[in-house]
Formats: sequence, C-alpha cells, structure tokens
Amino acid sequence: MDSKDTGLKLVDFVRNELGNHQLRIVLRTGQPGMAPERQVFETYDINDYKTKTELTDTRLYLTLLAALRDFDSMARLSNQKDFLADVMDSMPEMHLVLDHQLQITNVNAEAISYLKRDRHQIEGKGFFELFDWLSGKEQRLRQAVTRREIARMERIKRKGLGGGQYFDLLVYPLSTQPGVALVLQDVTLKRRYEEMMIQSEKMLSVGGLAAGVAHEINNPLSTIHQAAQNVSRRLSGDLPQNLKTAEECGLDMAALHSYLDKRKVLEFLDHVTEAAERASSIVETMLRFSRRAEARKSSTDLNQLALSTIELVGNDLDLKKRYHIDKIRFKTSLEDQLTLTPVEVTEVQQVFYNLIKNAAQALKEGEVANPTIEINTRAEKDAVVVEVCDNGPGMSEEVRAHILEPFYTTKEIGEGTGLGLAVSYFIVTNNHGGQFEIHSEPGQGTQVHLKFPLVDQHAD
Repeated sequence: MDSKDTGLKLVDFVRNELGNHQLRIVLRTGQPGMAPERQVFETYDINDYKTKTELTDTRLYLTLLAALRDFDSMARLSNQKDFLADVMDSMPEMHLVLDHQLQITNVNAEAISYLKRDRHQIEGKGFFELFDWLSGKEQRLRQAVTRREIARMERIKRKGLGGGQYFDLLVYPLSTQPGVALVLQDVTLKRRYEEMMIQSEKMLSVGGLAAGVAHEINNPLSTIHQAAQNVSRRLSGDLPQNLKTAEECGLDMAALHSYLDKRKVLEFLDHVTEAAERASSIVETMLRFSRRAEARKSSTDLNQLALSTIELVGNDLDLKKRYHIDKIRFKTSLEDQLTLTPVEVTEVQQVFYNLIKNAAQALKEGEVANPTIEINTRAEKDAVVVEVCDNGPGMSEEVRAHILEPFYTTKEIGEGTGLGLAVSYFIVTNNHGGQFEIHSEPGQGTQVHLKFPLVDQHAD
C-alpha cells in the first residue's frame, strides 16, 4: 500500500462512492498493528482480512478462488432476485408483502403505480396508512396473520366518482417467516359485466312474462274501456235515440243529468276512461318491451339525434309544466365527425328522451340551484359512446341496484310507470347489442353511459 490507509480508502470508495456491495474485497496488510482485524471488520465492509505472512501465493490463489465462487453465487442470487421482481412487476394486480406488524416490506410495479409514490415512500409504511379505505378489514387481516391462514375478502368498495371501484383482497401467509403476501385485484369491470349479465337475464325472463301478461290484460281492458265509453254515450243528452228512449220510459233527461252531475257520476266515468287509456298505454309499452323491434336500422349521426332530442324536450309543454325543463341548462360535448352508427332512430331517440326526462325530474325533486344536463359523445375503437349526465341529488346503492327493473320507480303514484329505464335498457342492449350502465352516488349526480356498436349485432 502507498500509505497506511490507502486500502481502507479504496474499500470506502468501492462501497460508498461506487455503491458496489457485491464485489468481494480481501484486505491484506503488512502492518496489522496499525489496523487491528476486529476494528477493520467492524468499520469497513470487507470479506476477509489477511496479513502478508498469511497470504502466501498458494493462500492468495485459494482466497481468490473462494471469492470468485462466492461472487458467482451472489450473482446467481441477484439474477434470481431480479427475475422474481420482474415476475411480480408483470402481474396486473397489486402485490404486497407485509411483516407480522402489517408493515409493507415489498411491492410490485402495479402497487407503486396505484399509490403514485416511489418505492422508498411505500416500503416500511404501515399497510393501512396507505390503504386507509381498507381499514374495515384490519381485524380480518390481523386474524389471518396470527393464525397463518389464507383469507379472501371480495367486492370491497372504494367510494369515488363513477360509482367507485371494487377490489378483491387475497391474503396468503408466508411459508418460512411471519407475515403475509397480499394480492389486491381491481374487479370493477368484472362486477359491472356480472351486473349487466344478470340484468340481461332478468330482462329476457321479464320480457316473456310481460308479453303473456299484456295479452291477458288487453282483452278485459278493452272491454272496460269500451263499456265506459258506451255508458257515457248512453247518458248523453245530445243523441236523439237517448232522448227517445228516455221519453218512452217517462224519464226526464235534464233531471237525470242534474243528478249525475251532482253525484259526479259522469266525472267517475271519465276517470274510468282515462285509467283504461293509461293502462292500454302501459300494455303497449310492455308488448314493445317484450319483442325485438323489426324496424330497419340506418346509419345515423348520434350527435344530430342528441341535438334534435334536446330541441324536442325543450318544446314539450308537459315537461315544461311538470319539471321546468326550460329552466335547465343543457351542455354538450360532441365529438366532431362522429362515425355514423347503425341504429333504429325512433327507438334511440326514445332512449335519449327517457334519460333526459328522468334527469329533469331528479333535478326538480333535488331542488338543484343550477340544474344542468350534459350530453357527451365520443368514438371508441368499434363503438360510439353517449353519456347523459346531470348534477342532481344522485341515488343510493340500493336504488341503483333496482333502477333498471321493470315497474320499479321512486316516483309518486301516478307520476310514472317504472318502465322508462327498463325499456331504454332493453332497446340499447337487446335491440342494438350495446351496453347500458348507470353510475350514481348520493350528492354526486347521475351518469348514464350508452355504447352502440358500429357493426349491427343483429344483421343477417
């Protein structure tokens, strides 16, 4: 050595400046008294310490050979570690390793991306410090760690916009040391697809039931409607045959009408007629709901269809009177040169109309200060997406779970049939092979996402 501490400085440079901790360093000294072996080992990161008298040519060869073998083993171990890290990072789910105190000791790239932090800001932290929305599962997780058992917690909801996210949490105990490996999987899309499949099955079942019920109701309903109309005609003083028959019976039609008016019999008959007409309308809707439309689809500009529907509802006197549609601000974000979409125009316009009408009612009931309905369109790879959003009061999870079921309604009696959204869902999914999703939370408004495929799913 050039000086008494040159070797020690070199060790410090390799370990601290270069950051190389894999290189094996054997320190040889001719002045063991100047650098006692124990002191050197405790202070510097070396692998062996030899005096010149100890390190003969043969001993030097053996020491170097052993060092090379150790280095090869360390290199293989490092490669294996890198390989395992690469496997972990390739996983689409979040993978984390926790010690027995639920401190994070390792994470994969997906978890780092989700948490939006650097690795050193994650490892060493408490799991529930970074995943506080999972705090309700702490007891179950600690139980799994203590008992060293596998645990599975499904459909855990993290609240947020658009209906939030859903996760499955899988817990696996480590085999050789205290702690667990966690897999946190985002199953939001999976849950929505399951909901869509369940809803589609419901619609198919209810569709057949609706057809049967509608046909069974139609005949007696027609009889009631016709009978009520006939009774009104028989009581009319404007028909000569009624006056002639009354005279033959010695009946004063004026006195009869006075009685009927005072007892509101004619008014009751009008109610019967109106109720029968309303029921007939519901039956017709049920029949339309139960069968696939046979109308021909045509390539349609959904931007133009949305704008024409906004104009249509703006001129609807009933919507103005009941929901103050003229006081609602309409916003549109329509993608330029949107691809023409194969749809049955009347049906899809009915869907748009139903969604705007529902949004208007929600805004009125919620007494929103600045009521707004927003319609957005955009093109995707093989579909066109239409979004109808409002800033109303939103709906609870319980209501959202049932909102697409036929005859389910949150409106007052007489305000709705509970078929508007069910029929809209059926039109989009069954008649057009598209997707229909509703996202809503209390106080967050409601967003309805419609997806229409660019290829006619029912074409021959």
